[in-house]
Amino acid sequence: MTIYSVILVIVTLACLALSLWYARKLAELLGKMAKHARKLQVKSVELSSEKKRADTLLCQMLPREVAEQLKMNREVKAERFSITRDQYEKKKTRTSSSSFGIGNVRSRLSSLTASQSSSVTSLDSPTSLLAAVLWKWSTC
Repeated sequence: MTIYSVILVIVTLACLALSLWYARKLAELLGKMAKHARKLQVKSVELSSEKKRADTLLCQMLPREVAEQLKMNREVKAERFSITRDQYEKKKTRTSSSSFGIGNVRSRLSSLTASQSSSVTSLDSPTSLLAAVLWKWSTC
């Protein structure tokens, strides 16, 4: 064996070791890329579902024509949309049957103050209404 053949064996073994090291590093990088691609795919699906939810909400809040113009990043000019009679009746019914309506609050406070002996006798002024509310809270 000559010196050249020893050097050739050493160089060959070094190339083999470097090839194995590069292959391992390449496999690690490909694994990381695959993991990142899976995360990106999941995020894309989540983003798509959130976009559908946002579009649905936008179409519920605004007329469809306006919502479509906003989605296309167009300028929306002010228009007048009339409320339909059915929508008005539903809104009117909801408001009048609400337990938070001012008429309901006044009637409840009137019944409370009438059943209790207090100095508040009339709920016609904002001051007496406020006094009745404060009196009720202080007795709770």
